[in-house]
Amino acid sequence: MFIYDPALAVSLEEYGILIPSKPDKLRKPLAYLERRLGDVPRERWFAPLRHGLVTREDLERVHDGEFIGRLYGGGEEAEEEVIRAFELRDATGAWYRYDPSRAVRPLAGLFERELETASGTLQACLTAAETGFCFLLSGGRHHAQYAWGDGFCLINDVAIAADAFLRRRRARKVWIIDVDAHKGDGTAALAADRPDIVTLSIHMGDSWPLTEERRALGGHPSFIASDIDIEINRGEDGRYLGALAAGLERLARFSPAGGKPDLALVVDGSDPYEKDELPSTSGLRLTAEQMLERDTMVYRFLKERGIPSAWLTAGGYGDASHEVYERFFGWLIDNGEIPVGKK
Repeated sequence: MFIYDPALAVSLEEYGILIPSKPDKLRKPLAYLERRLGDVPRERWFAPLRHGLVTREDLERVHDGEFIGRLYGGGEEAEEEVIRAFELRDATGAWYRYDPSRAVRPLAGLFERELETASGTLQACLTAAETGFCFLLSGGRHHAQYAWGDGFCLINDVAIAADAFLRRRRARKVWIIDVDAHKGDGTAALAADRPDIVTLSIHMGDSWPLTEERRALGGHPSFIASDIDIEINRGEDGRYLGALAAGLERLARFSPAGGKPDLALVVDGSDPYEKDELPSTSGLRLTAEQMLERDTMVYRFLKERGIPSAWLTAGGYGDASHEVYERFFGWLIDNGEIPVGKK
């Protein structure tokens, strides 16, 4: 099952934010699915977004209540939180990657989009538990920390949805498998003391958010370890797939007494792709073939163990990010992995 809503694909440029996160990253994969599955009744493979599924209480169980209060309050306080999360001011206080003259939406209004994204992530989790697989064309805001947003992530929908899923389904355990180019640092920090949420992150080891400036601060939450951290340094692209395979096997052995999880959340960033246009992803340059093998490896690993999986698009920047998802969706269709029933 696939979930999409136009509200989740609103361009950041409409808020005046000049980051190369393109709406086509979400729109083109949906159009690809529509072409490939044109003869299949839409309700067999597509689900509309369930608006309002995540509540304020869900957010406050994961994030600081005062931080969430500022976001719900709107106005200048919410705007300042967006500015911090998207790094829209430089060290001198001047605007950076932001042009208010191009904005047609208020910065504070971005919270509504992110709240709907969190609802979509929870919906994907609940749907996957019923169907075995669900892919949300959005989500994966894995850098947001307890009391602030960070790294273009205002609230952490990954941690919010994992917590809400565990409670609503009375589930025992969720795995989070993060294959975005950047470490899932916010998720690791928010789940650090939770035995019911196990985190794996494979990421660049010598790039943001693991910067020397943050290391010098001492105790920065970006350095809180995931349960399994796999660092791939610049020039080590050739060891990526082998390291991921080994990490997944470690995950399978991580808590044998607790058995397999009720769900895996896959933070499926397209930004390790060699065509990604964000400067901070240059430490990973995986080919199209490597990206497809990454996704199929994770998919097979989970399916073979009977673990339902909910997938999120996470990071991916520039004009080519949609290609990663289209190739993966094509593989799923070609291999009969989309349970669409008879045409």
